[in-house]
Amino acid sequence: MSRLASVSATGLPQAPKTFDVRGLLKSLQANFNAFNTAGLEQYKGLMDLTKGLNASVMGPTGLYSQAFNQISQLGGTAARDIATREKQTLAQTEQDLVNRGLGNTTIRTNARRAVSNDATRARTTLAESLAGQRAGLLERQAGTALGLGQLTGDFMLSRQLVPPDLGTYAGLLQALAANGGAGGNAGGFRK
Repeated sequence: MSRLASVSATGLPQAPKTFDVRGLLKSLQANFNAFNTAGLEQYKGLMDLTKGLNASVMGPTGLYSQAFNQISQLGGTAARDIATREKQTLAQTEQDLVNRGLGNTTIRTNARRAVSNDATRARTTLAESLAGQRAGLLERQAGTALGLGQLTGDFMLSRQLVPPDLGTYAGLLQALAANGGAGGNAGGFRK
């Protein structure tokens, strides 16, 4: 049998005749330290993960920043297209009125105003569309920020230093002492 335990005639394990309490406590402390170190490394890894996610999604060059830039670029292209169409329509309307002999009448003024109003409505529609897209993107960004914050908080809360349950160990040691330190066999504790 090993030095740690023997089996009695009843088949139940018994403690050795002498029991190394200091060795047991050192072993328990070493196990606790190893567990704590592994937990701390895992915690650091999780925190690094959330920091990296935060930077790649929320940072100045992250996904949301890129999405806002794309919306701005789309708006600029659409605004230039509206301005180009307005100029082309004005030129075409002017030419049409001149060809009909109406170039110096109030009809010309009304036609120019109509083209200008159409362009203004198109610009307003574009601005509202872009504002809606930005608002939706901001809403999603806020939700993402909240989710990342909760994830980080959960990781922080998961990191708890759980010391060895000395009460349980003390109870086991008392039980051993009450049984003579050897599960009922004569013997004692080594300090």
